[in-house]
Amino acid sequence: MKHNIYYDSDSQVVVMQVIGEVNADDAAMMMEKLSGLLANNSGTNILADFRQSPNLNLDRQSRGIIQNAAKKFKFGKAALVGVSPVTRMIAKVILAVLGKIEESRFFNAEDEALAWLKGE
Repeated sequence: MKHNIYYDSDSQVVVMQVIGEVNADDAAMMMEKLSGLLANNSGTNILADFRQSPNLNLDRQSRGIIQNAAKKFKFGKAALVGVSPVTRMIAKVILAVLGKIEESRFFNAEDEALAWLKGE
C-alpha cells in the first residue's frame, strides 16, 4: 500500500497520508489499518494529509467502503490538510454520516492542523 497510516507518538495523533489515487482495495486496506490503530488509541485525533493527492476523486465503491468502516471508529477530532474542493465535498458527506462534522476542520498547513488538534 502506497498510503502511510501510523500513530505519531510525538504529536499523539493518528496520521493518514494519502498518496495518489485511492481505489477500492486501497480503501479497504486503509480502513483496516485505521481500525487497528484506533482500537488501540480510542478517542485519538486524526490528521488526514491529502497534499500528495490534491485531486482525489473516490469512486462509489471506495466511498462506500470508507463510510461503512468508519462508522465503527471512535476518534476525537479530525484535521484534513491539503484538500481540493471536490475532496472537501466528499469528506464533508462522510464526516456528516459519522456525526463528526463539528469536530472536523480543513487546513492548508500541517502545523495549523496539529495546533488545532492539540487545542492551541
